[in-house]
Amino acid sequence: MTAIRPALIGIDWGTSRLRALQIDATGQVLERRESDRGIIATGDGEFENVLGSTIDGWPSDLPILMCGMIGSRQGWLEMPYCPCPARAVDLGRAVGTIRTDRGLIRILGGVSTTDERGVRDSRSGTQHYDVMRGEETQIFGVEPASGSLLVVTPGTHSKWAIVEDAAIRNFRTYMTGELYAILRERSILGRLMDHQQRESIDESCFMDGVYTAFDDQDLLHTLFNVRTQALFKKKPPEMLPSYLSGILIGSEVCGGVRQRTADCAVIISSPELGSLYQLAMSAAGLSNIRRVDGADAVARGLWRLWQLRGAE
Repeated sequence: MTAIRPALIGIDWGTSRLRALQIDATGQVLERRESDRGIIATGDGEFENVLGSTIDGWPSDLPILMCGMIGSRQGWLEMPYCPCPARAVDLGRAVGTIRTDRGLIRILGGVSTTDERGVRDSRSGTQHYDVMRGEETQIFGVEPASGSLLVVTPGTHSKWAIVEDAAIRNFRTYMTGELYAILRERSILGRLMDHQQRESIDESCFMDGVYTAFDDQDLLHTLFNVRTQALFKKKPPEMLPSYLSGILIGSEVCGGVRQRTADCAVIISSPELGSLYQLAMSAAGLSNIRRVDGADAVARGLWRLWQLRGAE
């Protein structure tokens, strides 16, 4: 049997993680590699060496296409944002190049939007912007749907995007994952948590936090309940991370549902995180929700955008 030949090396280089994918001519992933050498762990001048060690042993003649924070101001080459409404062909045309020992490395840009309310509801008169790098590639890796589609990409900075007619129309960012990490590791809320036990989310306690956020949307007050639940022995230390996660994700879902409506919803993430978001979104009344694995979506997106490079 003839071995399947890889056609593209796709790189999803984010803030904290680096993911490398060997992709064949049908867009299927042949091999995956992952490390913690995100851009925050890679200094200026180190990008080429880190990339080389990550894909060591892979065919040297394969083209390389990268997405994510590698195209940010802190990355290898800052790429401009494509304003909404943004289509896959717009991203495919806007590709930057870097010449390396392996040949040309290509980097995709991101997507930007402005708050649809503009400045009319802002007393300060400040225009509000939102940006994404990497999530747009995942979104373009999802099969287009007729009508409007709500796409949620949970993570460090979760995105809630509306996709219509195969274009990203607008989106909002929620700093849920980053806030969870800060509160768990560096705040008074984390002092009473059990940091020795391997973390796993307790679904019942998580949903308790979700409903707490639904019932009282005053987040800055509600968060303090994580501490008082421990002080008054209502929840044991090992359950507090689940409760905190539920409050934060519940608050995000409240905001996202309030701002975004669509015919159906797609969650792009790891299976574990996606299941939590589906629970919270279903509890908020959303139906017709499906989940897509984040690694599969970014691979399909990279392959699709590679095919569109230079398209008119």
